[in-house]
Amino acid sequence: MNTQQKTAHTVFAVPWWRIANPANWPLLLGLGLLRLLTLLPVGGQQVLGAGLGRGFELLGARRRQVVETNLRLCFPQLDERQRRRLQNDHFAALGCGLLETALAWWGSDTRLRKLVTVDGLEHLAQARASGRGIILLTAHFTHLELGARFMTQLHSFHAMYRPHRNPLYQDIMRHYRER
Repeated sequence: MNTQQKTAHTVFAVPWWRIANPANWPLLLGLGLLRLLTLLPVGGQQVLGAGLGRGFELLGARRRQVVETNLRLCFPQLDERQRRRLQNDHFAALGCGLLETALAWWGSDTRLRKLVTVDGLEHLAQARASGRGIILLTAHFTHLELGARFMTQLHSFHAMYRPHRNPLYQDIMRHYRER
């Protein structure tokens, strides 16, 4: 993440007229709802997230087809019922990941410290002590945002990612990732 100091009054780089554009209202409404959901206990967020993910599965025919195809190609040894179970689990985890992202963006440092456990931090400390640069490579799992937010409490980081196609969402995402 960025090492620049941010304040609570940081202004997004997106012009006000783009924020006020009615095309962005669903995004802003969705983010507002996610912000409110971070007030729930984590267990409630997980249950709600799993249900939300199952809704994605039911309503997202194209995504569902991609998942079905990938599971069929990657796990030909599994029968249809087993692949269906993996598909259901995938979408439930996807919904939970959305709420974990909200928690990473809007949860307090204290709350996050209680939720996250990291094994192997001593290896990072040893690498930092060597005075050389470090590259941390991670898979794109649903809890990526939560882990990254936790790690930024320990060290400063620079992250690389593909920018989002919606400039407003990109700016909001960058803002919360860099805080």
